[in-house]
Amino acid sequence: DSVVNEFSFVCEEEPLLEGLPGGAAIYIFLPRQPDLSAAAFQARYSGAHAQLARQALPALEAIKRYGHNRVAGDPPPRFAFEAITEIWFETPDDAVRALKHGALAPVLDDLAAFADMGSAVIILTTPCPSWPKDEALLKREQERAAG
Repeated sequence: DSVVNEFSFVCEEEPLLEGLPGGAAIYIFLPRQPDLSAAAFQARYSGAHAQLARQALPALEAIKRYGHNRVAGDPPPRFAFEAITEIWFETPDDAVRALKHGALAPVLDDLAAFADMGSAVIILTTPCPSWPKDEALLKREQERAAG
């Protein structure tokens, strides 16, 4: 283990549920299974898995925002993640409940069909104050609501 400084993942986001970030988020950093090509991983993640998530989302009222992020280019050394799933909740308690119970379980279970979950990293976090305070997301949400 070591300290990691100043690296980032350049990603292409596919929002499955648009919305403002909440008070807690689960990030799932997904490496692909060793016997699966990058193209096959991305096809499953953006295809059947995304469809499964979209079908489950209406039953998950606590989720405020859900996105699939496909890593663009090569990931940083030692961090061979192909994608990052982000799931936003109003509170950390809502996130914990979603992990323990309910309609999110089949979506999370499906990841093992194409991702190396033994090497995945799952983080439950609360956001730090941002600057500007989510203004771009708020503006996009307002424009969408206005039609």
